[in-house]
Amino acid sequence: MTPELLFEAGLETGEGPLWDARISCLYCVDSTNPALWVFDAGGKVIDRIALPQPIGFAALTDSVDRLVVGLADGLYLLDRTTRRLAHILDPEPGIATNRINDGVVDSDGSLVFGTLHDTYTRPDGAMYHLSPTGGLTCFDRGYIVSNGPFPHPDGRRFLTANSEIHEVYVFDRQEEGVFTNKRLFCDWQVAWGIPDGIVCDTQGGVWIGSWGGAALYRFHADGILDLRIDFPVSQVTKAAFGGPDLSDLYVTTASRGRDRRSEPLAGSLFRVRTPFTGLPAGQAALPLSASGT
Repeated sequence: MTPELLFEAGLETGEGPLWDARISCLYCVDSTNPALWVFDAGGKVIDRIALPQPIGFAALTDSVDRLVVGLADGLYLLDRTTRRLAHILDPEPGIATNRINDGVVDSDGSLVFGTLHDTYTRPDGAMYHLSPTGGLTCFDRGYIVSNGPFPHPDGRRFLTANSEIHEVYVFDRQEEGVFTNKRLFCDWQVAWGIPDGIVCDTQGGVWIGSWGGAALYRFHADGILDLRIDFPVSQVTKAAFGGPDLSDLYVTTASRGRDRRSEPLAGSLFRVRTPFTGLPAGQAALPLSASGT
């Protein structure tokens, strides 16, 4: 499983790869040079939509032309065709030092996302659950940089990362929006870098990107390390399963703070052919009565 370069060094903080099987395209976000990128399966750029604020993630809806995006001051509905943004909600009104980071659509169509402290120094971030009926719940606090929320395919557990303190958690899922029994998922070693985005495969494997560790790690469902895929760049952020049979891993990286002379491929998009398969990305079943522009 060797990384294949698809798109070279175009992303400052590449994050949030997301495969839309309905139209065979890959979305990625550039968090700090804010934009939503759209690629075909081979890494050719289809579109780039500049955004007015830092972006943490994008999520599918029931329309291929509309996505939910997490911007610095809240969730928005983005129309790809018109480029218009419609505000949905701000989970932390009045907290100017926080912004939304990573997020995912859960198995019931709800949205799970987290916030971070914008100087990466204070544990002011939190994890939120937004139900299809519009109920917003904060289910965990104390994150400097929240990352990688992802439902485990067993349907009973949910994973998050508190990146700056090198911890990956697993929760028990009790019911909609209720996550209990928080505990460490794995013994993440500081020498591996900072745990970033998370994705799971259908066999229960948990894949975690390593910011600063130049690798993508796979763990068994019990948290035991299975394998490591090395990359020619240090800041490996997140992976997503895609392609015609959902067995290709699309992996984003970041060039922020890196010297292009010593790390020329930083910020590139890679693909890894794997013997594993992923699940189709969920569609947010949210009360999208958004307003504004």
